[in-house]
Amino acid sequence: MFSKEYLLRFLIIAASFLCIIVSLSYFFFQRDLYAEWLFSLNQTQGNASEEQSFFDRLFDPGRYDPHSNDIWGGKNKQDPLNIVKKSSAPQYGSTAGSSINKHHLRLRETILAQLILMDRYGMSKEDAWRIIKGLKIDGAFHKYEESRFINELLWFKYQDDRKNKSIISALKESGSALTNQKYTFFEDLYSVGVSYLLNGNAKDAKFYLTQAYNEWPARGRAFGNVYLGLLITHAVAGNHKEFLTMIDHIKTYYPDWLYVETFMPDIISLHQIYPDSALLHALHGRMVQNVEDYASASDAYQKALHTGSLNSLVTQKVNHWLSEIEKDKS
Repeated sequence: MFSKEYLLRFLIIAASFLCIIVSLSYFFFQRDLYAEWLFSLNQTQGNASEEQSFFDRLFDPGRYDPHSNDIWGGKNKQDPLNIVKKSSAPQYGSTAGSSINKHHLRLRETILAQLILMDRYGMSKEDAWRIIKGLKIDGAFHKYEESRFINELLWFKYQDDRKNKSIISALKESGSALTNQKYTFFEDLYSVGVSYLLNGNAKDAKFYLTQAYNEWPARGRAFGNVYLGLLITHAVAGNHKEFLTMIDHIKTYYPDWLYVETFMPDIISLHQIYPDSALLHALHGRMVQNVEDYASASDAYQKALHTGSLNSLVTQKVNHWLSEIEKDKS
């Protein structure tokens, strides 16, 4: 009886002591309302990003894809990466992982913040430029970072007027200028690669997208965009071997493959730039087949076969995909 009473007293004292600790911790370590606001903002942005297109999502870290294998892990240089040979082109400044000083970092962070505010919250470019200039940070990197900002403004203009060829041409010139500076970033290589793709220049698009592919530091949604961009480039360039290898790994390396509504409008628009690309039709078909849009897939495959320019291996593969459709429909 004595031991039960002792245990009961001990539990009462322990519970009281715990209540005191919790009360004191709440008093001294109050909730960080700003942190909570950032968390809620992140959730809102994550939901909104599902409506973004292929060219909007370069800086978006993205969503996890349960169908992929270790999509957030490091890149395995042994599977499909073997078909993207290391180019003999020079290595670019920051793409090799070099660090930047605190002043450069502060300027870059400020510019990225203004771009986010402009893109998602309607800040004017004049206000953004005023804030950037207000930092009064000088250095050899300053001109480069301002050039990156202007290049991003061009991408904003492109989103508003995709058929304006002068903007597409300006993007190519602006991006090319960035890659000639010692501070060139791996994201710049992707950006200029896409601009060449939009300009109908698959050869130079492949050069820059291959560099971006090789230099990208991690797997994930952003790298998935690079993967898809390079796959599209191989398609429009008529590189059958590379196309077959990369399309077989699309679900692993492109986390957004399931969200066809976000990237298919861009692939459809590329048909206008590369109307004779049989492999682009095959890519179109495979992407919509993956989401069981069999009617669109069959139509795209028939267009690819009708061109008569597919080699025997891709022809065999396309016919196999058509047979998969018939099997799934039955």
